[in-house]
Amino acid sequence: MESGQVTYREYQLEDLTRCSELAEQAWPVRERLSRPRDEPSMMKPWIESSHFSATWSEVAVASGEVVGFLFGSIDKQMPKRAAVEAVTDQFWMFRRFLSRDVNRLDLPLSALLGFLFMEFKLAVNRPDADAEIILVIVATSFRGKGVGKTLVDRFVKAARDSGASAILLYTDDRTSNWRFYEHYGFRKVSTFYDNISSFFAGERANAIYYVLDLGKK
Repeated sequence: MESGQVTYREYQLEDLTRCSELAEQAWPVRERLSRPRDEPSMMKPWIESSHFSATWSEVAVASGEVVGFLFGSIDKQMPKRAAVEAVTDQFWMFRRFLSRDVNRLDLPLSALLGFLFMEFKLAVNRPDADAEIILVIVATSFRGKGVGKTLVDRFVKAARDSGASAILLYTDDRTSNWRFYEHYGFRKVSTFYDNISSFFAGERANAIYYVLDLGKK
């Protein structure tokens, strides 16, 4: 299917490098980790872990290049998962992120502990939902052109068609376009201090949980 000159297809393993580049554009972690620009993308393990957790993975392509992607999960058992299971999932994702050349990350112990504490807070504050947008990123040059909305539209339709009643989304108020989600129709259900985003942004950032109510079929 197409939106203007943009086509949408399923994520493929060869998209990893490009998606990692887009992730670094959106979340410039190198600036806080003192790593040279010519080093391989640090976001690859994060993209790999996000994709591993997803049941829906789609990319937007323009002129043969990936310009956006969305990973999501549609899981009827999601509301029944215990908080400890969510913490375990996030711990292994974080471990994969650190496993790539961990000795050169230059992170203070306080930041590492803050990351783990943040994952616990995400788990205990997590609202019930049977679908989730895990990660959605659009290239800077394609923002405002409907690519992000189309990616979300397509996932919302898939979730609704599967019988899901609500879609969960975690973001923050410093490194994301949270207004987009509010304009889309997501409602804010929880806000709390975000240890991870605050560290990388260099200023206070708040985590936000949003939910999009789909209604029951």
